[in-house]
Amino acid sequence: MGKAEAVRRGMIHCFDKYEYNYIAYLDADLAVSLDECLSLTQYINNNIIFCFGSRIAKIGSHIERKRYRFLIGRFIATIISNILSLKVYDTQCGCKIFTKKLAHQVFSDAFLSEWLFDVEIFFRIIKLYGKEGCLKMSLEVPLVKWVDKGKSKVSYIYFFKLFFDLYRINRKYK
Repeated sequence: MGKAEAVRRGMIHCFDKYEYNYIAYLDADLAVSLDECLSLTQYINNNIIFCFGSRIAKIGSHIERKRYRFLIGRFIATIISNILSLKVYDTQCGCKIFTKKLAHQVFSDAFLSEWLFDVEIFFRIIKLYGKEGCLKMSLEVPLVKWVDKGKSKVSYIYFFKLFFDLYRINRKYK
């Protein structure tokens, strides 16, 4: 079913089974630790209803990525940031936290792309709240630690399909 639908179904399961104020998802390899995800919840408040990690290597952080993955990731992230017209450093980081209301709004419908659903999340938020609203309610937080766990589940062939998925997502929401 792909990562997008797996995450969406997990969210929907939580909507029905649990009481919570905010909810997060992480990549299955736990490149971001549960503790780090929990620490990002401190930023959720009346104004910030969407917080996400960012793999920015800076003094004091421990970000381990293979060089080629970093370079490809930066190239793709720059394209995505331009398409969104938002200065987002890392839309693809697998640590995102939502308030209950926002999670319901974002995850109620199926995503177009199996792997680029992170980008579609941003488009959905912009569609719901406008660009300015998205900027006011979102916070990108540099992670303290992120460790590349090895083999990516995304094939190199998907790199070419990625641009088609970006086109489809952009066309739907613009």
